[in-house]
Amino acid sequence: NGPMYGLRFYNLNNDDPLLKDVRVRKALSMVIDREILSDKVTADGQAPMYGLAVKGLAGISQTRYDWADWPMDKRVAEARKLLAEAGVKPGTHLKFTYNNSDYHKKMAIFAASEWKTKLGLVTDMDSLEFKVLVRKRHDGDFQIARHGWIATFNDATLFLTLVQCGSDVNDDRSCNRKADELIAQGNLQADPARREALLTQAARLAMDDYPLIPLL
Repeated sequence: NGPMYGLRFYNLNNDDPLLKDVRVRKALSMVIDREILSDKVTADGQAPMYGLAVKGLAGISQTRYDWADWPMDKRVAEARKLLAEAGVKPGTHLKFTYNNSDYHKKMAIFAASEWKTKLGLVTDMDSLEFKVLVRKRHDGDFQIARHGWIATFNDATLFLTLVQCGSDVNDDRSCNRKADELIAQGNLQADPARREALLTQAARLAMDDYPLIPLL
């Protein structure tokens, strides 16, 4: 039994009237301080994440948003600009759905405070039983929802399936055809290095659409 590969992230409903604008999805992701989330909020040794592939995952290299290395005030200024361009005003409400555990509530309260203090957005919390959350998420009956993903074996395809068009586990309703083509090409490669390059490129392309918010 090797290490467990897992990703904590927030699903964004890409069909939602507010979130279907990529600028809004990007702004929401940019202002969450993963370092504080990791060090102070969960404080359980999980690394901050700015991409789809966790460290040590086979068949892919980690990607990272370029703004991840900007100072936070620059990130906030850019996020505010994106929201203004998208016509989203301070005071706009977001609906956040999670399952009722102290751990997930703690994370949700932190994210909500980031969105409020930095962007002026108000988060309405919807706490549900786990199985209800899973159903609502899968049915697209949400705006932002908590999610976690654990790989049962060590390969990149298990994480890429979260963002593939029409995938059973893609609750974001996101679809990047070009990324899907690269995944298909990658999986036809006999050469592991070539496969890894294509799958890494696919992940970067898909994540540049901001289908979800990687956290830890």
